[in-house]
Amino acid sequence: MAIIDFDDEIVRSCLPALLKDKTTQGDISLPADVDINALRPRSMKSQGEQSERTRKNAEVFTPAWLCREMIDYLHDECELNSKPWKEYIDLRFIEITCGEAPFIVSRYDAVAGKPTTSATGQSLELEDRAGILDRKLKVINDNVPYRDQWFKYVLRAYQSVYGYELQGDSLLIARLNLLLTFVEYHDQRWKDFSRDEIFAESLAEIVEVIAWNFWQMDGLDVPDESPQLSMFDTPDSKPDCLIRDWRTGRVLRYHDVVKGLTDMGKKLFDFCVSNPPYQDDTVGDQKQFAPPVYDKFMNEAYEIADVAELITPARFLFGAGATSREWNEKMLSDPHMKVLKYEPDSRKVFRSADIKGGVAVTIRDERKNYGAIGVFTAFPELNSIFHKVVQNKNFETLSSIVYSRTSYRLTEDMHKENPHAINQLSAGHPYDMSSNIMELLPEIFYQEKPNDGHEYTKFLGLIKSKRVHRWLRRDYMKFPDNFEAYKVLVPAANGSGALGEVLSTPVIGLPVIGHTETFISIGCYDNLTEAENTLKYIKTKFARAMLGILKVTQDNPRAVWRYVPLQNFKADSDIDWSQPIPEIDRQLYRKYNLSDDEIAFIEEHVREMQ
Repeated sequence: MAIIDFDDEIVRSCLPALLKDKTTQGDISLPADVDINALRPRSMKSQGEQSERTRKNAEVFTPAWLCREMIDYLHDECELNSKPWKEYIDLRFIEITCGEAPFIVSRYDAVAGKPTTSATGQSLELEDRAGILDRKLKVINDNVPYRDQWFKYVLRAYQSVYGYELQGDSLLIARLNLLLTFVEYHDQRWKDFSRDEIFAESLAEIVEVIAWNFWQMDGLDVPDESPQLSMFDTPDSKPDCLIRDWRTGRVLRYHDVVKGLTDMGKKLFDFCVSNPPYQDDTVGDQKQFAPPVYDKFMNEAYEIADVAELITPARFLFGAGATSREWNEKMLSDPHMKVLKYEPDSRKVFRSADIKGGVAVTIRDERKNYGAIGVFTAFPELNSIFHKVVQNKNFETLSSIVYSRTSYRLTEDMHKENPHAINQLSAGHPYDMSSNIMELLPEIFYQEKPNDGHEYTKFLGLIKSKRVHRWLRRDYMKFPDNFEAYKVLVPAANGSGALGEVLSTPVIGLPVIGHTETFISIGCYDNLTEAENTLKYIKTKFARAMLGILKVTQDNPRAVWRYVPLQNFKADSDIDWSQPIPEIDRQLYRKYNLSDDEIAFIEEHVREMQ
């Protein structure tokens, strides 16, 4: 059975009205290659088509089980099930970047079951549907005995749900899903009645509400020729998207709703729930980097609704990723935010999306004070270890002796003598000693030290993923202050960010040997012993457990070492560094007064390093 049958009489009769755009007074914009009669929901498309949409249009569709789980969270957290039923159906919800509107109506599973199953996408029976509008309609069915009153309250329920979407085909499917949901609940509740004149009048009203409440808008970027306004832009010369407040009858500019300029005295929406786009794949080098945008959607959700529940990458919870440090800290210090769910392996949520650092469901309720998250860990044991360590009166951070991967820089002299180099380096990074610098500029790196009157120094880097040493003219490079000292070199990127991963072969860095951005360095010592002791320390399970508090992606910058405590690596240390690493771990456990459960947690979750 087709989830949407375009030969159905009701679909055919309502389609012209559902194609209308209330802002432009024209039709919503559909992709040029879309045939309306062949339009298919996400779950009916091949895996290849779904992957292509994900890549091109930033579509990561939300599985039905997660929609249900998130809406359950929302109802439990905000005690929605205990509200009077009329008050409940009037609560206003918006699903930003709604796609096919799975949070509003759950007619089918758009993602074909949990990633751990082989189930195919399928339509859901009414009793199994858990969308926000589904729940409202079920409440109405339970409380309204008369058909004329049923139409009245169903219309109110439709007037209380909103959403916007850029992709015109997805938006049309969302509108059709809302339309068919009305028909399906009517036919179930009033099976002894035909689709009479009262039904037809009510259907027309419902279609009008759907066309107003679910509109086309780009939440990321608006091409000059597009009539829709980005929610992050100011109106300027572009027409703002119009929406209707059904309680007052007023037509509002969405930009004014976002900016709180409607003189309403409160936010238009009670709740926002969404799985917004995570990154902007239209800019940047997507193979290496595409800028995050989920932070912008989170900000906007907080502006338009009292309560916002979103599923996003979890990197910001650990101060990681490409979102700004200021924004990360703002989120972690926000007393109104709470983490409802954290999944470090994103493929357990989204089958085809490998999201480094995992994903999180967060709720922000400006009416509640949860207490700031501060430092987030997924494990209670690690959280208690963290507090014991950082509250130690002698706590200092190891990050104070960590040197970033960009501590070595190319010079103007190199560019003056090699003017072609600028064209071989990444745009905007003319001085970077990038991980592939030895392959980009092989002409300035030598296997054997030249005898040409210039001073040369050795550099450690990668060629075809293998560690190699090459000679570079000293005047071509600016050096950090630990260049002429002993230090420990650690890969700047390692593993996936899973707690307790082995660090990929850290080594002692000898004096007057530099490194590319493949590595970070730790320490600045005038003797080999302190560097060896540092190397032993970062191999301990204790140090890597503390590293795992913030290291949740493959990246290994200075910042993620913030909660690894600095030790005395000299001969007079309170730690006997001459001991094997397991014994050093035991000394560290005693030093920070870890409990048996905390020790067992580290021993179980952190892999041993030799």
